[in-house]
Parts: sequence; structure tokens; C-alpha cells
Amino acid sequence: MISSFPDAVGRATQLEKIRNHTMKMITTKAKLAITALSLLPLSLSAAEPISSGTYKLGSHPDGGLRPPLYGLRLDGLLDANNNGHFSDDRWTFDFDNPLSSMWMDLNTATGTAHIYGYTIGGADKGYGPANDTYIPGTEDIFHIDFTYTGLFALPADAGVGPGLDDLVTGVILTPGTVGTGTITKENGAAADQTWLLRDVSMVGHYNFQLGDNELNDLGIHGYPGITGAGWVNYSADGGQTWEGSFGADFFFTAVPEPSTVISGSVLGLLAAGGAFRRFRKQA
Repeated sequence: MISSFPDAVGRATQLEKIRNHTMKMITTKAKLAITALSLLPLSLSAAEPISSGTYKLGSHPDGGLRPPLYGLRLDGLLDANNNGHFSDDRWTFDFDNPLSSMWMDLNTATGTAHIYGYTIGGADKGYGPANDTYIPGTEDIFHIDFTYTGLFALPADAGVGPGLDDLVTGVILTPGTVGTGTITKENGAAADQTWLLRDVSMVGHYNFQLGDNELNDLGIHGYPGITGAGWVNYSADGGQTWEGSFGADFFFTAVPEPSTVISGSVLGLLAAGGAFRRFRKQA
């Protein structure tokens, strides 16, 4: 349980403040979206099914280490078993936990996805329902701040099925080219330790994909909504050495906050016409 780590009540209060701040941000974005749409003819609609806006992130239901479910996995992050072997410690982060608050700001006009917030995480005890928990003493709050760049609509996805046209970064072999960020542990052992994160490509896979499966629009790993998936590496020494290949990845669900969603084509038109600047002066 979350009460097992120090000052749980204080951390819960901290996260409530984070949620309140987030809702204020969403309200501001809603005003922007409404004002922006009022400036355009009704005949202009979103050109792309996945639209710019703020998305609430959750744990994917088909993660390989489930349960517990998770939206991020970083194998070997810390030595949870205190046996000197990091490789057998599988750290996962539950974006669905009541004390988690994970979000993504997507801008299709600039091709960026900013993933941020706080999440509960810990070292997974093992596979299967019998191990549906973290190793005692490892559960904690982690802060994540990560940005993908270079996203574009997948041309091969157009017209394949009735669903979404996926956004991808392409297959880029140089790590850290389209995704960088950090993850920080908040409490207990290794409190305030920060690891660098970067994107990495596995052979034949996009560095990051956001959508519902470009092949048939039936969902990624069976989830019918929007999935975000991308391999990452992490570094505890400022980028001198990197770990996590084949056992470190984002794998989350993304549900749009309806009042914030605005299409990338509308964003581009507004930026060109100076509507953003006029709105911000009025706010």
C-alpha cells in the first residue's frame, strides 16, 4: 500500500495540488480551444483524427509484466533485492494508481508530445496474479518529464480502417534524437535521484508510436483506444552510460481531455494569423 512509504499523507496532498494545477491548465486550454474555433468557418474541421490537446495517461492493459498494470517500465533501475544484481529487478510505474497524475500535451502542428506528471512505481515482485504487487519498500512516487519531437502522421495508415491515423517518429537509429527527459525518485532510499531518459530504436520499430495500429485500426495489443509506445534507455550518471535495452519502454493509454482538443490544422492556421497572440493578450 502507498502508506508504506514516508509521509504518505503529505505526498497525497502534494499530488492533489498537482491535480488542481493541472485542471487550471486544462481550463485555460479549453478557453483557447473555444476562442480558436470561434475564429474559423464551421466548414473547417480537423484534418487529422489524432488532434492536438491534453491527454490523460493510463497504464496499458497488456504490459508483459502485468499485474500490476503500468505505463512505463525500467528494468534494473535500482537494486530492489539488495543482491548486487540490477538486471533481475523489474521496475514498473502504474499510471492508473489513485495517487498518480500523468498527462501528455500533444501538438500535431509542431510534432511534439510532452509527457509529464507524477506516478506510483516500484520493483515488480514477478509475473502473474500471485505477485500482483511491488517488492516491499520499493513503492514510491516518481516525477516524469519527457518530450518526443518529430512526430508525423503515418501516410500508410490513411484509409486502412475506420479508426485513427497513427503518429510516429519514424525509425531513427541514433538514440536520443527524438526523445529526451528525466525521471526522479521522490522519497526513501535514493530520494531525489534523477535519471536521464532518451528514446531508442529497436530494429524495425518506430522510436515512438501514438495511435491504434496502422495495420488495421483494431488497437495496439488489443486496446481499442489510443496507445503510446516507445523504447527508452536511462542513465544514472549524466549520460556517460545507458541502461535498459529490451526492458525499458513507455506503454500507456491516452484519453483526450475533450475541452482541450484542437486539430493540428487549426493550430497552424491560428499561429499564422496571430490568433494565439491576440488571445493571450486578452487573457
